Amino acid sequence: MAEKHFTGLRVKMLVVVAAGMILLFTILFLAARMVLLDGYSKLESNKTVIQVNSAITLLKEQTQQLDGIVSEYGRWDDTYQYMVQPDSRYIESNYTNETFANLKVKAIVLVNSEGEAIYKRGFDFSTGKLWPIPKLLEQAVSKGGLFLDPSKDHLSGFFWTPEGICIVSATDVLPSGGNGLRRRGTLIMVRHLDQSLIAHVEKIIGAKLTIQPMLKDRFADMQQILANNAVVVKPLSDTQVAGYAMMKSVDEHANLVVATSSGREIFAQGEYTLSFLSWSTSIIALMLAGISWIFDRMVLLRLERMSEDVKRIGESANTKARVRKLNGQDELASLSHGINGMLERIEDSQYELQLEKDRAQVTLEGIADAVITSNEAGFVLYMNAAAERLTGVDFK
Repeated sequence: MAEKHFTGLRVKMLVVVAAGMILLFTILFLAARMVLLDGYSKLESNKTVIQVNSAITLLKEQTQQLDGIVSEYGRWDDTYQYMVQPDSRYIESNYTNETFANLKVKAIVLVNSEGEAIYKRGFDFSTGKLWPIPKLLEQAVSKGGLFLDPSKDHLSGFFWTPEGICIVSATDVLPSGGNGLRRRGTLIMVRHLDQSLIAHVEKIIGAKLTIQPMLKDRFADMQQILANNAVVVKPLSDTQVAGYAMMKSVDEHANLVVATSSGREIFAQGEYTLSFLSWSTSIIALMLAGISWIFDRMVLLRLERMSEDVKRIGESANTKARVRKLNGQDELASLSHGINGMLERIEDSQYELQLEKDRAQVTLEGIADAVITSNEAGFVLYMNAAAERLTGVDFK
């Protein structure tokens, strides 16, 4: 019985449909997961790379802007004349508190050709108080320091101090026309990357920004990649992703790492889309399962029952038996009615045949002639009464 049910058309159809649905939806889900998550991960990575590169570009623009200011002041005749013959009126009229605020600088230093600072002032224009020049920066703008290299007429870039990152620009003080006159010293301006400037950059790039020195123990796993000027994207958690890139410092031995961190909205959208696809696939699978169940009830089960009835009638040779009538107006119902009609006609034919046989039997028994019927092998199949009397054999 189990083998019969297992090999039946109904079971085969249900197995094929179920296996096909499982295989189809499994392939669809895996393919969608790979494509969607990979695509959204790439979008997230591209967004982070853009944020990091944008932050570096904006910071470099600050350097370029400061370079322009320093170059303008350093090639000004009044500045050159002050270096030749210091006059307090130049300082009082050109380096006021408003000047610091307008130029957005925190410190201005004028160093003569002997390496002596003839003017040095730090002022925080955001608070209106004096700004203490960091110790490392003090050393870099002093005699023999990094920004007083006589072999370079201009030097600018990012400079790290424990008090924070500074943008420093230094240029030789020369007259506006040149006129072959020798340099009279160095003009140095400092712009501090304070929280307000960092917040301004963060607002533009849409991510949190941090700048820190490249410490080997902290960035050992990505140092080689950063050295090739590549951006490293690294998820911090399910909700935060970070990007890292190296930014060269004015001191070649102390490069900096620019890091951005932002929310993983793109990745979250990818997971939401995948979840939606999963639920949609599940709902479609349930709908197809329901359709398969209806198909089984309306077609396969009825067909199986009809097949069992036909087999039962054929094995019993009972012409009075009938297949179960199927309700409806479809082809299966018509087929069941047709089979029953055929069985009724067979029954009528057999009944009429039996009547004819009975009539022939009566006729043969009543005639005076002897009638003997045999098969091809010579075995006697029938003898009428006259033949029995003639041969003396009781055939019955």
